Amino acid sequence: KKLYKGFLLDKGSNRRYNSHVVTEVKTMLINLSSIKNGRYDKETFEETFELNVEHGKRVGALHVSPISFKGEVEIVDGRLFVMCHFSGDLMFNCDRCLKEVTLHIEDDFKTKLLTTDEEMEYEGFVVENETLDIVELVSDELLARVPFQVVCDEDCFGLCATCGKNLNEDECNCEEATIDPRFEVLKDLFSE
Repeated sequence: KKLYKGFLLDKGSNRRYNSHVVTEVKTMLINLSSIKNGRYDKETFEETFELNVEHGKRVGALHVSPISFKGEVEIVDGRLFVMCHFSGDLMFNCDRCLKEVTLHIEDDFKTKLLTTDEEMEYEGFVVENETLDIVELVSDELLARVPFQVVCDEDCFGLCATCGKNLNEDECNCEEATIDPRFEVLKDLFSE
């Protein structure tokens, strides 16, 4: 663990970093007590990190580029808030044709920080011991923006259910799908 610009960073030992970018950051802890006590009005942060492989796998990502984020923690009317902008690329297989797709996710969020049991009735991000792990929060926000179905194109035809050929590249010569005999009667209704 290393102290960097007032933040506690837990980084992999085999990664390098310079004065601007720290890679393989697993945590970035911000002590909220100095803001709550009025020592600082707000705390700004900016970082780039590599998303944990397990987090990416939770949403089916094959690969995740480094995630960049910047923002601030401030107190407004006695409540702590995080305002943040983040961006990153995630690689998936198209859910229809299995072609590799890179999905760029870039967004802003504002979240209330909850630090005590009394505040649990409100919606926000729960913080323990007055310490915010901003990497965890950004990871959660990023993964929440991954669509339920990732496709290479909205008009993707997918794969043939019989031969597996990519129907975006060429038509296949498979026979029309067989119809369940129980529904054969309905086929004749639509032919007229």
